[in-house]
Amino acid sequence: MGTRVSLLVTMGLLAIEGCITTDQQAVPLYDQPTRLGRDQVATLGGYVASVDGRDVSKLGGAFELLPGCHVITTPTGWGASSGMGAIKATTGAVSFVVPMFPGRHYLVVSNPGPLGTVTVQINEMDAAGHDLRAIWPTRAAEEVLACHMATMAY
Repeated sequence: MGTRVSLLVTMGLLAIEGCITTDQQAVPLYDQPTRLGRDQVATLGGYVASVDGRDVSKLGGAFELLPGCHVITTPTGWGASSGMGAIKATTGAVSFVVPMFPGRHYLVVSNPGPLGTVTVQINEMDAAGHDLRAIWPTRAAEEVLACHMATMAY
């Protein structure tokens, strides 16, 4: 099940991973008197509208979260343009149940597929930036329980 992409000018921009931020200061989404170190939090970036039901769309695109199970939801669409053209994708709100671990980074990306479709996934990386796994959208309620079980130690 992909989502449709409206091409406005050129197919050359299909490699864009939608709303990715790299140099932003991450916004802490936890209540602590002092900011925690990178080895104590998970970082999240990219195509994000809400975290655990909290609208974060106006807070930038980079966040720090405490380790544990989190529900991430994407915006309903994105667009990008350059001197070569523009592209617009409508993905609908896509939800993920993600077990997050300290020192890891989670990047929500949209990827072009065949015949104008787009898939959305979360890439999990270690502190050195090495890919660990891809996390796919939530499909069943059992995933919430599995997520909580995977992060019980945190």
